[in-house]
Amino acid sequence: MKKKFALFAAVVALAFLVACGGGGPANPGTGASGFTNGTFKGSYVFTMNGECVSCSTVAPMHSVGVMVADGNGNITSGSWDVNIGGADQTTSITGTYSVTTDGKASVTLNETGLGATDSFVLMLNGTGGGYIVSADSTWALSGVVELRAAVPTTTPTGKYVFRASGLDSSNNAQGIVGEMDLNAGTLVADMNNNGTITSVGTATVASSSYDSTMGRGVLTVTSTSSLPSMSFAYYVVDAGIMEIVSADPSNGMQGRVEPTGGVVASGNVLLGSFAFMASGYPVTGNIQVNEAGIFTGDGAGNITSGSLDTIFDTSNILGAALTGTGSVSTAGGVTRDVLTLAAAGSTISMTQANVWLSSAGRGFFLTTTSDRAETGTVNLQTGAPFTDGGTFDFYVSGWVIGTGVQGLNSASLFKNSSGTVSGYSQELNIGGTPGFGTGTGTLSFDSTGTIGSLTLNNSPLGGASTYRIYQYSSANGFIMETDGGIIAAGEMSAQTAQ
Repeated sequence: MKKKFALFAAVVALAFLVACGGGGPANPGTGASGFTNGTFKGSYVFTMNGECVSCSTVAPMHSVGVMVADGNGNITSGSWDVNIGGADQTTSITGTYSVTTDGKASVTLNETGLGATDSFVLMLNGTGGGYIVSADSTWALSGVVELRAAVPTTTPTGKYVFRASGLDSSNNAQGIVGEMDLNAGTLVADMNNNGTITSVGTATVASSSYDSTMGRGVLTVTSTSSLPSMSFAYYVVDAGIMEIVSADPSNGMQGRVEPTGGVVASGNVLLGSFAFMASGYPVTGNIQVNEAGIFTGDGAGNITSGSLDTIFDTSNILGAALTGTGSVSTAGGVTRDVLTLAAAGSTISMTQANVWLSSAGRGFFLTTTSDRAETGTVNLQTGAPFTDGGTFDFYVSGWVIGTGVQGLNSASLFKNSSGTVSGYSQELNIGGTPGFGTGTGTLSFDSTGTIGSLTLNNSPLGGASTYRIYQYSSANGFIMETDGGIIAAGEMSAQTAQ
């Protein structure tokens, strides 16, 4: 169905402006960590999703690009693919940046193809990148920034598992997860097209127009059965990993491509404890759906226990007990697990999901429940729980619901000590209205040490903002906002002092 992307109530926008104004300096409560302009140096691939505010029709936006930073405050070159409602445009970018000692950076990008200059804020977690949020009235966007070691000189080859989700040109929910072989030119995938499920559909795939300067190319998918034809712009990150965004007029999806080692050995399919997160759009609802949690698998593709959080439009269920029965097979030379799920006491959670594994410890999945189209990532939990004293940054991207809907995007940096957040800095953008907030808060974890509850007091929205954290390594996790009327999710990382 058509999603309701309308303008938000003016009274909420006014309250937001009064609460925080726009922009702001480093927060002394987060502490100096030795960051300088030289910390941000190299070629960085980025993703940003959210809302195009300046468009004639307010619409969801998905984008992928690369920026090259010289370590002296200059973005010397870059490329950015922007997809708004199925319309893709590629623009070259240059710009400037300035990093404060706690890792917050102000960025200005000159977008040649769009004829615009826009402001952004980075929250760096080290030399490897961090999270980004728009800081002016053009966009309401946020996402991930990743350093790549080197730009590959030749077009990618090999076998991959991939995911992509978003809306088609008619604002219908869609998602696709599967395997592609760029050597053989074949693609096998499951697709959810507004509640209509295609299982193990086939197509051909080819890479073209590869630019070894930017590490950008185009993947063209040509239908041979029930999968539709489509194309994606891609940017290579490292070791064959690619970020992708739709580059044809019918689709508006964004996703990720990762290399696969082939079939997972029997007895190792979903073996151990995993964290997961999925985002997408509802078929029978209005705005967005996010789901995340942890589970334990038995190695035969079944989920023996777990916990699932679901936010579906304005409804949410937190901590539903999760179990699942899997049916394991091989498709396209990789392992595929079809799960039937049960979330105790929840009437809004996903009930079916197909997982395509890139390895025994990681994979992508598609919800095949007819009322939503989500894709997500499942990751084996490794390493120790987050340290009780450390600095972290995160981003969330999504929507805030009032009398209408506006994009809500933020990037945040906070310092934790024994469960007390001594300070945080948050750059937030609601429907093109940027704002900056600082304050204190709390952080606690459950008995596993891997599901966390974060509260940031005195948030730019007024009052406190609450989040759930799903840790999958000693330095990384998924994060989802749980406040009423807000549907936003993203990623979180520990910051490394410089």
